[in-house]
Amino acid sequence: MKERPILFSAPMVRAILAGTKTETRRPVTWHFDEITDDGDPHGPYVDGWPWREGPDGEDVWAPPRFGVPGDRLWVRETWCTEPHFDLVPPRALLGMGMWENGRKVPPRIIYAATEDTSGLRKRSSIHMPRWASRIDLEIECVHVERLHAIRCWGIRREGIDCPEHDFPGGMCTSECTYLRYAFASGWNNIYGRGSWDSNPAVWVVTFRRMRGIVSETGEGP
Repeated sequence: MKERPILFSAPMVRAILAGTKTETRRPVTWHFDEITDDGDPHGPYVDGWPWREGPDGEDVWAPPRFGVPGDRLWVRETWCTEPHFDLVPPRALLGMGMWENGRKVPPRIIYAATEDTSGLRKRSSIHMPRWASRIDLEIECVHVERLHAIRCWGIRREGIDCPEHDFPGGMCTSECTYLRYAFASGWNNIYGRGSWDSNPAVWVVTFRRMRGIVSETGEGP
């Protein structure tokens, strides 16, 4: 079992904590012209994994970017510390904690997704150290498909709400143009204009949350 970091935006962190996000899609770094538009595993796949021809004609496998089933991911998100720690780099923060009952307690971490960070210096998610992460995920399934192969419930598992049909106690339950547009817009916001239209090959990672703060009061499961 291996563990790796993974970045999520504030809305996606909230969706994970709410239990509505159980899947993420991330671009495969190689481009595969042979992948069919409907996402069927034809062309450069063997047992579900993509490959390409190496410089000497050998098969080069694309390793799963975030791991395989059973591996774990720890979430990096936008965060803050109390103001008197603002000039302390992340690598040194752990050593700045206080001693309580014979053990070192790390500085308090304020999470931008669920806490008030007004007046605080926000730190980039990429700089969040492992010990400051509050969410662990276990990978349940990994496969590769074209981005446009996503369907209604795949978008729901991505934690996306329908801007037109969702309401308290109900939601659209079939293929919906508004829901699909919401996901496509979010994809373009992250990966750049036109990235949805390019229909890239993506890793589809299904996961379950193992631990995490589930309320602004800091109470966990």
